[in-house]
Amino acid sequence: MAKLSKEEQLYIRWQDSMEFFVEEALGIDGLRGFAMSEQQRQACKEVSLLVMAKKKRMYGAPMTDIEKEYAEKLGISIMAGQGTGKDGWTSWFIQWFEFCFNNVLIPCTAPSADQLKNILWTEVSRWLNRNGNDGKLLVSPLVKNSIIVQNDRIYRKASKGKDVVNFAFPKTANPKDDAEAQAKTLYGFHDIHMAIVIDDAAGVLDPVFKPLEGTVTKDCNFIILLFNPIFNTGFAIETHTGPQAHKWIRLHWDSEESELVTKQHIVDMEEKYGRESNTFRTLVKGLPPIADNDSIIPYAWVMEATKRETEPDKYEPRIGGCDPGAGGDNTVLRMRHGLKVEKKRHVFSSPSSIEVGDWAAAKALEEDLDVLYFDVIGIGNGAYYEAKKVLAGSKCKVYAVDVRTKARDEEKYDNLNAELTFRLRQYFEDGTISIPVDQVLIEELSAPRMLISKKYKIEGKYDVKKRLKFNRSPNDADALKLTFAKNDAIFRRHRSDDIGNTPYNYAAMNKPESLHNPRGWLRA
Repeated sequence: MAKLSKEEQLYIRWQDSMEFFVEEALGIDGLRGFAMSEQQRQACKEVSLLVMAKKKRMYGAPMTDIEKEYAEKLGISIMAGQGTGKDGWTSWFIQWFEFCFNNVLIPCTAPSADQLKNILWTEVSRWLNRNGNDGKLLVSPLVKNSIIVQNDRIYRKASKGKDVVNFAFPKTANPKDDAEAQAKTLYGFHDIHMAIVIDDAAGVLDPVFKPLEGTVTKDCNFIILLFNPIFNTGFAIETHTGPQAHKWIRLHWDSEESELVTKQHIVDMEEKYGRESNTFRTLVKGLPPIADNDSIIPYAWVMEATKRETEPDKYEPRIGGCDPGAGGDNTVLRMRHGLKVEKKRHVFSSPSSIEVGDWAAAKALEEDLDVLYFDVIGIGNGAYYEAKKVLAGSKCKVYAVDVRTKARDEEKYDNLNAELTFRLRQYFEDGTISIPVDQVLIEELSAPRMLISKKYKIEGKYDVKKRLKFNRSPNDADALKLTFAKNDAIFRRHRSDDIGNTPYNYAAMNKPESLHNPRGWLRA
């Protein structure tokens, strides 16, 4: 029997163990600047056992009881807190699987194509091109010269005269497609060695998961699923808690137990959100949120809105809501374009109503707002008149909102605050609003509770503040709520705007408010 070359020995060693591959081939050994966390190391061991078990079954080799069990698994599901190295580990897996096996296919999906290319693809390039302090490449030349990263694929370079047979490629669902089209995202792929990688799985559209079991049909086919559990329902969380959870290798990465997450970060998150908050629970502990049955806008609805891609057309108005702060609270200006809430926000601190009004007016002009709503309670009244004076003659219309006043639908709502809150709730329930991943806004939107009454009534701001960390006022959510004080259609830009004609529907602006259907105000 011919003696194996050193290269062949390494190949066999790395094929048997992703852990050895990461340390020796990628140079992630703790001696040269970076080491695997124990969580990442455990995942390497688990996926190695999974692949070897499936290959033994494929070749009819003798198997232990644990190997027989693993050979039947659909794959690995990693539920993790933030900062624990999910994307890094996934990039190592792609390189290991492509380099060590033949006839490899790795379809990769995530909530968006940009996420795959900007995060996962970038991670592969990062680890493949690492240099030490001495400037020398840390990655084995065997791997460095074999793995090629391109925009539309990551592949292993073929031997001379042979076709490329090992591919990783991005494939995402179009959120505008119907469920049937979305279900075809990962359907129809087959190869001897196939791993379907689903990154940020909690944000992937539900129909994408439906055909998965019918796709991983070959002997060494499986799924790698990674997610931060921002929802307590859906396919991703059911791989850990559902009736089919036994078909998965389930790993849980708590950020507090990860060597990659600093203790200071944990302290900062605890101080900012509190250990009992859903934000701390999901982002740090890596556990699904606890449902709040009495929340007016449930946390799950709010999180759904963060993964929704809503693109308003250019005729939708740009609207701002300003919640002036006093007595230690900040003034907050939040903006939306149509039903897309913008990530950018403005914060100002001053007890002077004139300063607040001038600041808000300047921001309205800077952000090209069509409408600016002011909460006129406290210093807000003077700030409103100041902003109105500054913006006189501009296209931005300024309106006062006093949420303590009677609701327009007095029989249904206790006051205007309740009416605006439930109007905002409707957009989350209908799935038509999108918001940024902004933990402050997320916490504040899901904080208010409903009170038992003959009318729709919500608890006072004092009670909401007690629920939020540092007894803070829900300024961001209140500012957003103000933007729904009138019908957006009143301010919708005309198509004639494109050729320089009248930019606003002044006739609609002058209609009595009573002509508008309260439930349909923002649906015109």
